[in-house]
Amino acid sequence: MPSIHIVTDRFCGTRRGKALLALSLAVLASGGAAAAQEPASHTVSGVSCPECRVTVRKVRELGDASGPGRLDPALYSAATDSRGNVLVASGLRRPVSVFGPDGRFLRTLGDSVAADSLAPVFRLATVGRGDTVHLVDDRNLRRLVLGPDFHPVRSVATSPFALNSGMALLLPDDGMLLTGIIRTRENIGYPLHLAGRGGEIVRSFGTDAPEDTPESEINYRRLAHAGPGRAWSGHMTRYVLERWTLDGRRELRIERDAPWFAPYADVRRLSPADPPRPMLMAVRQDAAGRLWTVVRVADPQWRRTVPSRSDTASRAPLTRPDTGLDDLYDTVVEVFDPACGRLLASERLPAFMIGFLDDEHLLEWRVNGAAPPRLGVWRVGLNLPSGRRTTC
Repeated sequence: MPSIHIVTDRFCGTRRGKALLALSLAVLASGGAAAAQEPASHTVSGVSCPECRVTVRKVRELGDASGPGRLDPALYSAATDSRGNVLVASGLRRPVSVFGPDGRFLRTLGDSVAADSLAPVFRLATVGRGDTVHLVDDRNLRRLVLGPDFHPVRSVATSPFALNSGMALLLPDDGMLLTGIIRTRENIGYPLHLAGRGGEIVRSFGTDAPEDTPESEINYRRLAHAGPGRAWSGHMTRYVLERWTLDGRRELRIERDAPWFAPYADVRRLSPADPPRPMLMAVRQDAAGRLWTVVRVADPQWRRTVPSRSDTASRAPLTRPDTGLDDLYDTVVEVFDPACGRLLASERLPAFMIGFLDDEHLLEWRVNGAAPPRLGVWRVGLNLPSGRRTTC
């Protein structure tokens, strides 16, 4: 708050006094404007619209039993273009798989390797303006840009980050918003990093109190577009959603007070003694401005899935051979009205959803023993009661 100086009427009548008074009033006005621009904050505990329902319906499944259309159990990212094609990056040193709108495997991308490059590792496949395809190779620190016909257009440098869906945003100027750990004097402790088109870090932001921890889940955020020059940032290990401008200013904070999501600041290995902890998997703002979240929670029967020695054997499997991740986890999908700070709907699903393909589709990841991995595509919507007001 600016200091206030008391001046006499005689002094105010002088030229110098009038100038000082005008300056003081301007400072006070600027202080008031700054206070008015303090970021809004909401704590949300219950659903405000009991009649609102999240609706889901499985529409197709991707992944072949064998051949180039078989997916790897390590899924990194998936994206769709305007024609309904789905691009899937799975597994190390594998090309990106392309499936058609009907779910059939079409082709692979990124097969060719430059003479001066190592075998690429594509952790991020995303779609930009005009259906351009961007494949991020984090082994060679390059971003391969393809045209809508999937032919190479250019290759540009990128930043050294391990990327996957929901943890990197392609921006309209072909720059990227990234999340991760950069241990330099200027960037350490900040979770968000704005990268230019050439891969250079322009600025780091995303927290008021920079903190460096060794655990990636604590440092990383789930990201989503929030309109021009803005992005949503969701904490993975505590249910907090924030809207930031790309110049580093926080505009809005929503904290979800849910008894089934206790925040945590450490990472532990799965154990038969403790249920798997919840984790924010994805955020997305739809065309109406509503904010959707996907949260991983423990399946009610999770104990039957965890191997008895998973907490002590460093290379023990995550689940028993006859079970899979969909037996270990359920999913909670929630819809917020960020302008009003309200939770419109909350729905628990008996499936392991990993994120959004677009505004109308969720992605389900099914990995079960030796069976071929499958990527399910589910249509999702919000059923609002007739006459329901969507304004505050």
